[in-house]
Amino acid sequence: MEHILKYTTAVFMGLLLALPVFAQPPSSNSYQLDQYGVLGGNPNEAGNPSSNSYILPESANGGISGEQMNSGTFVVDPGFVIPGFGPVQFTQVITLDQGYRFVSSYIIPENPDMLNVLNDNLNENLDFVRNTEGNLLRKIGSDWVNGIGDWVTTEGYLFKMNDTDELSVTGERIEPTTPITVNFGYQFVSYLPGQPMDAMVAFESVIAENLDFIRNQEGNMIRKIGNEWVNGIGETMPGEFYLFKLLNEDELIYPEALKNEAVAYTGDPVSKPVIKGNAADPVYSIYLILGNNIREGDRIAAFDGDKRVGEIKINSGDWQYNAMPVFSTLESGKGFEAGNDIKLKRKADDLWEELNFDMKSISDAYDAKVYPEGDGVYSVAKISGLKSATVESKLVVSIKPNPAVDEVKIQASSTIKAITLYHQQGAVLERFQGLNSGEFKLNISTYPAGLYITEIRTSKGVVREKLIIQ
Repeated sequence: MEHILKYTTAVFMGLLLALPVFAQPPSSNSYQLDQYGVLGGNPNEAGNPSSNSYILPESANGGISGEQMNSGTFVVDPGFVIPGFGPVQFTQVITLDQGYRFVSSYIIPENPDMLNVLNDNLNENLDFVRNTEGNLLRKIGSDWVNGIGDWVTTEGYLFKMNDTDELSVTGERIEPTTPITVNFGYQFVSYLPGQPMDAMVAFESVIAENLDFIRNQEGNMIRKIGNEWVNGIGETMPGEFYLFKLLNEDELIYPEALKNEAVAYTGDPVSKPVIKGNAADPVYSIYLILGNNIREGDRIAAFDGDKRVGEIKINSGDWQYNAMPVFSTLESGKGFEAGNDIKLKRKADDLWEELNFDMKSISDAYDAKVYPEGDGVYSVAKISGLKSATVESKLVVSIKPNPAVDEVKIQASSTIKAITLYHQQGAVLERFQGLNSGEFKLNISTYPAGLYITEIRTSKGVVREKLIIQ
C-alpha cells in the first residue's frame, strides 16, 4: 500500500520546509534539504513539479510523529529515513557576527573534522575557534591548524570573528533529548532544540543545587539570588551555545515535550547589553534598582576610569531584569581591572552623567564599590540620583524670573543641549533634548506651586538650579 502526500509543508524541528515532487526515487542514497526546504537540490531535476504529489511508501510512515498539525503540515522525527533515499539531511545556517560568538549546532556532520566543517569559513573573516578545553583552530603562517580535532554536536565553540560570515552545517539532525554530561566547572554546552524557548524551561533538568550559573554570549545569566532562580537570559536561541558553571557533575536533557513545539518566554523584557565582550572570560554582573530619575529606555553604563566596560538599555522596572554584564575582555581589548573604582553613568544626548549609587547587601551579593576578582560575581546597585557635576568656571546659567508663574527663560554661556525638570523629590517631569541653543523658554503654567529642580546640560557641563513656581 502507498500513501500519497499532496505537495505539503513539513515542520523539521521548527523550520518550515517544502517537500518537492518526485516521479521516481533519485539515485542518491541521501535525502537533503537545502535552505529553501528543497529535497535533493533543484526541484526541476527531481520530477514534474506540476503533479503536486509524492509517493511515500507505507514503511516510511514510522518517521512521521504526532498527528497532522493542520492542513498540509506534519512533523518529521530526527533521523527519519525514507526507503530508497536514506536518512534525511538537514542544513543549519548560523550567522557569525563580528566579535565573540557562542556557536553550536543541532546537526551531526557526516565528516566531523573541524577543517571540513569550517571549510567555507577558513578566510580572513575568522580569527580563531576555541573549545571548552582551550584548544584552538587558528591560522599560523599560511596554514590553518586544527588543535581541536572533530566537531562534537553536544559541545559549543567560541568563535572570534574579524568580520561577519555564515556557517553552514549539513548532516543528520541529532535527537534533541540526547543526554549531555555537564562536568564540574566550566563547559560550553550545545543547544539541541530547533526553536527558541524560555531558558528556564530549556535548562530545567539542571536548575538545582549543582548549578552555579548559565551564561549566554551577551553576558546575561541564569543564577540563584537568595532563594529564587532569576532568568536574565530570557529566551534561548538555536545556533548558540551556553556557558555552564557547575558545582558538581550533572546531566542536561532538553524537555521531551518540546521536541516539536516552542515554549515562549513570557517574563519581563530582559535589558539588552549595548557593550559587547567575550562572555567566555570573567563577567561581573550589576543588577540595577532604578531611582526616581531613571526610567525605562535610559542607557546606563559602568566605567573603569574613562573606559566603558558595560552598558545596557533599561527595559524593565524590575531590578532582576536589569542585569548589566561588565566584561573583563571587550571586543576592543581589555575590560575592567579588579580593584579599580566602579562608576555608573547615564547617557543623555551625547553626554554621560555620573550617578550616585549604593550597593545593597542582598543574599551573597558583592557590595564593594571596586571591581571584583573572579568570574560570576554580582552586585545589586540602587541608583539614588545624579552626582553633583563639576562645572567649568566660565559656564554661566540663568533662570528668569525665579520665582515664576507661567514661563521662565533659561540662558547659558555655552550651548544648551538638554533640559530636565524634576520634582523636588527626584521624579522626572519633563525632558527636552536636542536643543542646541543658547536659551530656552520653559512653560510651567500646568505645574502646581512648589519647589522644582531644573537640570541644564550644556556643551561645557551640567548645572542644576532650584526653580520656585508660584
